[in-house]
Amino acid sequence: MKRSLLALSFVLSACQSSESPVASADTAATLAGDTSEAPQEDAAPSDDAAGSAEDASEAPDVGIDDAGPAEECPLPGPRPQAISEHAAVYDQARQRLVLFGGNPEFPVQCQGKNSYTAEVWAYRLDCNAWVQLTGGPSARGRSGAALVPGAAGEPAAMYVWGGRFREKGVDGFTPYTMLSDLWRLDLATDEWSEVAVKGKVPPGRHSSIMAYDPKGHRLLLFGGSTNPSGATFTPVNTTHAFDLATSEWSLLDTASNPDARLYPAGAVDTDRNLFVVMQGGDENAFLGPFLGDVFGLDLETLSWGRLHAGGNEAPDNRIWSTTAYVPGLQKFVLFGGHDDGALGNRNDLWVFDPAGQTWLAMQLNDAYNKPPLGVCDFPADFATITEGTPERRGAHVMVYAPDRNRVYVHGGKTDCGLIDDLWELDLETWTWTDLEPASIGESCLRYSDSCTGHCN
Repeated sequence: MKRSLLALSFVLSACQSSESPVASADTAATLAGDTSEAPQEDAAPSDDAAGSAEDASEAPDVGIDDAGPAEECPLPGPRPQAISEHAAVYDQARQRLVLFGGNPEFPVQCQGKNSYTAEVWAYRLDCNAWVQLTGGPSARGRSGAALVPGAAGEPAAMYVWGGRFREKGVDGFTPYTMLSDLWRLDLATDEWSEVAVKGKVPPGRHSSIMAYDPKGHRLLLFGGSTNPSGATFTPVNTTHAFDLATSEWSLLDTASNPDARLYPAGAVDTDRNLFVVMQGGDENAFLGPFLGDVFGLDLETLSWGRLHAGGNEAPDNRIWSTTAYVPGLQKFVLFGGHDDGALGNRNDLWVFDPAGQTWLAMQLNDAYNKPPLGVCDFPADFATITEGTPERRGAHVMVYAPDRNRVYVHGGKTDCGLIDDLWELDLETWTWTDLEPASIGESCLRYSDSCTGHCN
């Protein structure tokens, strides 16, 4: 089995579970907007809510600042180290992904170590090249991040809030420093500035979810853990808002809150004006059981409602997955994470329809095959491998590029430590392309037929 550097056409693996609804080729075509050969009865759930891929790929450039003349491509150079727990946004004007911070320390016997970085990197899609930027917040991981598109001539910006930090090499009983500062990266000038805030600033926390609410022109923050200990979690279920016009934080008076959690995935459904959070873990987030439900906050009434209870033809409960809302589909795309079952790290791909409140598995990908030999000791054939798909992972980043109708996945934690690859998913064809192949962190069978162990 050789590493495939080309996109693999979407196929259904024979090992996929029959208990989950898996997208057929017709359904995938329907989600992409091509229904010319798809029978009506095979249409995706809530077909009336699904837009076409053309709608998604021709997303309006409302509020996107003009990047000006194209920059010359840089000479080939270094790229980010393998990393997890970092933050990322997509800069449409300059056609690039921007990454900040994270934890580059490899786990030992599945136990995480800390060695946080403050590095800032940009991947230029027009050049397929990495560029390291300068300045920014102090080193940290597990921060919240959101893109705020430019408006009225203002440039787009990346906002980074909170997270945690602990010096490398200290013992595991040393408390983390919990952060509550807010930083802004001007994506036109690549200059960072700490935002002077007022109001009721959220207590420092890590592993929350932050998203931009375009209708309210504000940042939304939900969940996370406020406990500085590395051994226990104190998850919260409060929702905070940062008004970008007044630079003021407020604690929203929400009703019917979800259960407290950290490590959730989430984004704003701009068509229904919902702040949606899904999955995650509670105080048992080390070992599980994890959460699999989906909640939506009505941004007019400030009332939470459960959109899906989890289970019942949904992704396995998990932490550290990522999701993005795709307006052209009017659905959420979810990738990866770490479940509380036999497989652990995942590389499955799902679509959630808020209108029909249903999940659809687009790709189940790798499947559990044989049990571990011991603690963090996996046989070479621990899992069956779906070629042409990203390694199983959690604590990665994923961003959506509306002008390209694609999502991008970078880094994260795998069975083999940390990974440094970059993948692109075409949301019209549902195919993957490996833009930056991994130099470390992949399971051996993903790139070789001669494997003595899971990671070599």
